[in-house]
Amino acid sequence: MKEKSKAAHSSTKGAIKMFETLGVLFVFIILLGISLALYSFVQQGNVEDALSQQAAKKATVLATKATNVPELDCSRIGFTRTKCVDLLKLQSINYVLNSSRAAREYYFDVFQTARIVIYQLWPQSNMSVTLYDNLDTRATDVLYEPLLLYNPLTETNTFGMMEIRVPTT
Repeated sequence: MKEKSKAAHSSTKGAIKMFETLGVLFVFIILLGISLALYSFVQQGNVEDALSQQAAKKATVLATKATNVPELDCSRIGFTRTKCVDLLKLQSINYVLNSSRAAREYYFDVFQTARIVIYQLWPQSNMSVTLYDNLDTRATDVLYEPLLLYNPLTETNTFGMMEIRVPTT
């Protein structure tokens, strides 16, 4: 009889140790799952930040390209001005881009997927010209670049802004 109670006692001890081991494993798995969930949440934020930074860099590069396109520069004999757009040239290039597929393909190599709009801000704010538009409805990152707008007919300068939109993803 003592042997039966001893065997029952040792099997009870074994069962208790097994439940303790299972409990520790269960807690460990729960903690591991929570850690993985937190890690993935942090990594998702880092990826979104990296994509946003990449879009901002792309917008900056496009702003530099757009303000330095020779087709738009304000050149006089002997010198050119930086960040200056000739309004007559802007209207001409807008017409060419809207009427020629070959021109759109050429400028796709330059500007890729973006939307570039030039606004006149002062003295009047009623003019806007879309220089290039090859952007769908995805989320975009926006960069604004101040410009000098030159009208060669009246030989006057006005202030403007170039809006560059690029996709964030």
